[in-house]
Amino acid sequence: MRKVQLYPLQAGKFDLDPTETDNTIYFIKESYAKQQSVSEDDLLNAFEGSAIPPEGIATEHVSLQSKPLTITVNDLPEKNKPASFKGAVGDFTITATLDKNDLTTDDGGKLTVVITGKGNMTLLNAPDISWPDGIDGFEPRTSESLNKLTVPVSGSKIFEYQFNASKAGSYTLPAIAFSYFDIKSGDYKTISTQPISLTVRQGSGKNTVPINSTFNSTEKKNPSNPFENVWIPFGIVAIIISAALFFYTKNGNKKLQKGALQKNTIPEEQVASTDKIKTPVNPLALTEAKLRENNSKEFYIILNKELKTFLAARFQLNREEVNKKRIAEEMHKQGISISASLKTLQLMDDIEWQLYTPFSDHDKMQEIFEQASSVMHSI
Repeated sequence: MRKVQLYPLQAGKFDLDPTETDNTIYFIKESYAKQQSVSEDDLLNAFEGSAIPPEGIATEHVSLQSKPLTITVNDLPEKNKPASFKGAVGDFTITATLDKNDLTTDDGGKLTVVITGKGNMTLLNAPDISWPDGIDGFEPRTSESLNKLTVPVSGSKIFEYQFNASKAGSYTLPAIAFSYFDIKSGDYKTISTQPISLTVRQGSGKNTVPINSTFNSTEKKNPSNPFENVWIPFGIVAIIISAALFFYTKNGNKKLQKGALQKNTIPEEQVASTDKIKTPVNPLALTEAKLRENNSKEFYIILNKELKTFLAARFQLNREEVNKKRIAEEMHKQGISISASLKTLQLMDDIEWQLYTPFSDHDKMQEIFEQASSVMHSI
């Protein structure tokens, strides 16, 4: 039914409770099958897609339960454990590059560290950077490109460090060490990047704030740093704006709600409403926006909401009533073809698969969006 990779966080014995599942097994009634003027293949496809009406189905209920399991997790050895070890287990390589090797004191620089390999990739922590005197570094932004279908997980984890140089000169960023435990050899290994040279020229004095300078600096603050208090006025303005938004919201300002929709957000109260829903002019507007952003996680969440909103409006249901069984029944009542019904139910399955599995497929976003458009048009 499902495979999940487990990565232990501490040593000891752990009991996995039994997994239980209640199954409803459906059978086609022979009397219903004989009445249909469709081929056997169409009948079976309709059966698989839950497009046969309740009067044509016989059901049986079966409960299944797995056996409990005990997992023993051993401690990693203390012998020869490097000071830079942070729990990485697997097989890895590390690289480091600068966005630009020639900067001015007006510029914000970026150091990108990439750890590639296989192992407990999702648990990897950012390596420590020894910034030279005269350079202020900030906490990194983290992203990842992982293949969670391999065992163990493989791919890359990227750490982007923004930094400022307060004075001109030639700098060398020291080698960055990364330690991990190699399962195959049973030993700790430490790998390092090459030192990187950096030239900083004197700027005009009109400093540029780096993208994530609001993050905590990894160095002590410089009292003469011109950026130290730059956010105070912005904070005051933010408080005033927040207060204004609060009073507008409290008084039910409809223009604010309209603006939220235009910014591709879905107010929770609208989604959870039990009132009958009207079909929007463009039922996939927010999904299309997430498709353009290539944001797969939010794409499938928004698509699931917009599809259910559309189906609720189409069949005059409350949104909580939208499920495959109910939609199949409503389609049968309204004489919608078995083919259109199967496509709709398959689309709902595909979306659920992307939502409730530990990975989402970027490559299928366009295909599933087109399927959703086609389904809505057909019904």
